[in-house]
Amino acid sequence: MRALLALLLLSTAASAQPTDNPVAMATGAHLKAVCSRSDDRASRIICLSWLNGASQGNGWFTPRDPTLTPAHCPPSRNFDLAASRSLILAWLDKHPADLARPSIEVFSLALAAKWPCQKR
Repeated sequence: MRALLALLLLSTAASAQPTDNPVAMATGAHLKAVCSRSDDRASRIICLSWLNGASQGNGWFTPRDPTLTPAHCPPSRNFDLAASRSLILAWLDKHPADLARPSIEVFSLALAAKWPCQKR
């Protein structure tokens, strides 16, 4: 009986912990896991959809800390999501410590490095 109770408690505790779901796109590691799978159609759609949303939000808000989420100023509003994907994956290859950062920070840092905004 005690063994059964212990097993139930362990299974309840395990199910209460959040799972690491890359599709949530919460971290740079998730971005890399999903966006680097170019052979998987579903992963490509998830990656490009996330990038589209993040790109469309650029400039719509003032970040609390511009050092974490700097603005980027691409040369055109007709952004190329595949190019953004490549930039971010290259950034993560060069900055592996950023795998633990929130995905929006990785997105902002990578694109701001490529397309910094001019100071006014």
